Amino acid sequence: GSIKDAIHVFEGVKVKLVGEWTTMISGMVKLGVKPNAITFFGLLSGCTHAGLVEQGLTYFKRMKSEFGTEPTIEHFGCVVDFLSREGLIAQAVMFMNNMPLKANAAIWDAILNACRVHKNVEVGELAARWLLRDEPWNAAIYISLLSLYTEATDGMLLIW
Repeated sequence: GSIKDAIHVFEGVKVKLVGEWTTMISGMVKLGVKPNAITFFGLLSGCTHAGLVEQGLTYFKRMKSEFGTEPTIEHFGCVVDFLSREGLIAQAVMFMNNMPLKANAAIWDAILNACRVHKNVEVGELAARWLLRDEPWNAAIYISLLSLYTEATDGMLLIW
C-alpha cells in the first residue's frame, strides 16, 4: 500500500499501542526506510509500558543484528525497566551487570521502584545504596526506600 495512506491512518489512531507502531515500522522497513535509535527507543518504551517483555527483548536484539543500530544507555535502560516492572528483577540485574555501558541513576531508579512494587528488599537496598552514593541529598531516594520497607512489611513497618 501507499505510505501516505498508512501515515494518514496511523495519525488518526488516538491511542497508538505497540501493534500500531510495529505495523507502521514494518511497513516502512519494507519500503526501505531504516529505523534509527530514536525509533527503537520509542518501540522499547512502548513495550515497557505495555508489559511486553518478549517483544521488547526481540526488538532489542534485532536493533543491532538486523538493523545495525548500536544500543545506547537509554535502550539498555528500557530493557532493565520492562524486565523489572514485570517482576523479573534478577534477570534485570543480570542484564544490567552484563551491559557494555555502566548503569546510570535512571536504571538503578527503575530497579528500586520495581523492588518496591514486588517487595524485593535485598535488591532494593542495593539500588538505594548505589543511588545514595551519588546523591545523598536526594530525598526521593529515602522516600522510595521507606516505601519499599512499608510495602514489604504490608504496612507494618516498625520504626525504633
